[in-house]
Amino acid sequence: MDHHEMAIKITAQFYAARDAAKALLEDRYELRTKQYGAIIQGVSKDYRLDTVAATLKIAQDCHMEGGALMLLLAAAAEILEPSAQAPVGSPK
Repeated sequence: MDHHEMAIKITAQFYAARDAAKALLEDRYELRTKQYGAIIQGVSKDYRLDTVAATLKIAQDCHMEGGALMLLLAAAAEILEPSAQAPVGSPK
């Protein structure tokens, strides 16, 4: 598997994690992914890594699993492609 194909598969997992996190967290989703997103962006800046590489570094270095890993991946998906926000005044 080449680097490009691996990146695509990893990114697909980010989006799957985002969908799962949204379903589980509902109203708390935005706050929690913003918290993890700030961590990803900090590591990205400090180590001069792109979002995918920074996310993988955090996951590996911190031995993340379960819910924490799901939130980290969801936050990465939000950085790469933010979720569409509902128009003001519309039902969720």
